Amino acid sequence: MKQLIVTLLVLLSCTMSFGQNRSDALPIIIEKGILNQDFYKYEGKRMNMFKLNAVLNQDKEASGLNQRANILLFLALPGAFAGGLFLGGAGSNTLYGGEFRYDWLAIGTVLFTSSIYVAVSSDMLRKRAVITYNSNMGFSYDTKPKRLYKLILNGNGIGLGMDF
Repeated sequence: MKQLIVTLLVLLSCTMSFGQNRSDALPIIIEKGILNQDFYKYEGKRMNMFKLNAVLNQDKEASGLNQRANILLFLALPGAFAGGLFLGGAGSNTLYGGEFRYDWLAIGTVLFTSSIYVAVSSDMLRKRAVITYNSNMGFSYDTKPKRLYKLILNGNGIGLGMDF
């Protein structure tokens, strides 16, 4: 009888220790800002890029996507700076008695608009890395319930309805 109880206790303790089927990781929540930009929250706090990189490095696939996003952002920032310098130089040349530099205007416009495209691509890749991280950790993409606002017309009049 003692052996049976000891065996059952050992089996019970093994099932308790291996019973966890999901990691202790929390999902990264994607929120939209006023200008439709993405903000990332983890444990209820807004994350900066350093914290986001540290959390995404826990997953190999998400880490690779995030590193590609960081490289694209690193390429976009100098292009935007150089484009701004060319755009400013084209107009400021006329302030000091020179002619307006259309060639600088064209170079600045190309640099600035291409860097915007690269920066937006970087943001989309980072969002895909967060979605990959959440799905690999066992969370769905829609980790925050969406609120649906609608206009309701009934016998009492017009109102605004909100579904959770």
